[in-house]
Amino acid sequence: MDLNMVDEVVTALLGDYPFQTPWGRDWAGKPSAAFVSAVALQRLADELHGWAG
Repeated sequence: MDLNMVDEVVTALLGDYPFQTPWGRDWAGKPSAAFVSAVALQRLADELHGWAG
């Protein structure tokens, strides 16, 4: 698996996702600087799955 390609796809999805939370917008803008909990990551993954699917 090419992790750079995965990173590009995920970053593109995050950039287009209609975030409802400040942490989501922060993470989409600069993932390496945003604090995100495991619970928030799971919620984001669930929302992205529903949104993209």
